[in-house]
Amino acid sequence: MEQFKEKGRKARTAFQQIAKLVAAHFEQMEPQRVSSWMNQAQMGTPLFFCYFFFHHAAKHEPTFAIRLLDEKGEAGLSVELSFVERYATDQSPRLQNQVLAVPLEDPVYYALRGADLTQNISSGEANKQELEEKIKNGTIRKVLVKVDIPKIKRFDDPNDLVNEILTGFEYLQPYYRETQKRLN
Repeated sequence: MEQFKEKGRKARTAFQQIAKLVAAHFEQMEPQRVSSWMNQAQMGTPLFFCYFFFHHAAKHEPTFAIRLLDEKGEAGLSVELSFVERYATDQSPRLQNQVLAVPLEDPVYYALRGADLTQNISSGEANKQELEEKIKNGTIRKVLVKVDIPKIKRFDDPNDLVNEILTGFEYLQPYYRETQKRLN
């Protein structure tokens, strides 16, 4: 158990360093605290995440995040546009779901989330009208947009990984801008 906890601490520290390196590229954005190892350890999964908040934005609004993934036993990262559930308001999912107004293009994909739904959809599979209908009937609560960076151990230099994350943020920029349009 002690070895397990030590590995978790080391993984969280490395993830924090990556988040700090990413944040150093933005004057108007600050990283939130990296998810707590203790919360992840309860399920035995050191899958961390960190949200980045713009100074001008409210905490319930969609923003950029990075999330550590376990893809078939290999560590990867997901760069995503989402909102923090603990800060969510009724408006948060509506703002987030405005991403559907921007055409989906590779490597970006939708991550659909609902009460009984966790599904990823690539650009060739996305039917905007069907997704909007599922949002209206409550099957889908929110539509995240994500870009994955697989096999992060291949990056010998942390700055190379940071550059990949920054490229992911660039892919997500049009979706972010759409979420910043206020609802009528």
